[in-house]
Amino acid sequence: MKSDEKNEPIIGIAWWRRDQWERLLEISEDAGGQYDNYDDWLADAQKTLAGGANGIPGQKVDLDVEELLAWCTDKGLRVNGQARAQYVVEVMRLRDSALGP
Repeated sequence: MKSDEKNEPIIGIAWWRRDQWERLLEISEDAGGQYDNYDDWLADAQKTLAGGANGIPGQKVDLDVEELLAWCTDKGLRVNGQARAQYVVEVMRLRDSALGP
């Protein structure tokens, strides 16, 4: 994805809601090895957001777990890290196209 301001690449960071955390774990096939709890995930996500990844700045992408599940179901995908990453890109693409040039 490209940043609006400088046309530089950005990394979309999936931003989950505390009240949906347990549901995310329920639907994710790879939930076992991720994080022990929401606070551990949040601390890591905040570090990534602050520092980016490989010098590329991060941007929060607020997500809804049920919308993720519906999207994965529609695409015939299992809910896992790869599908979540694809969904983040899709949400960013739709958001950016809605903003226009």
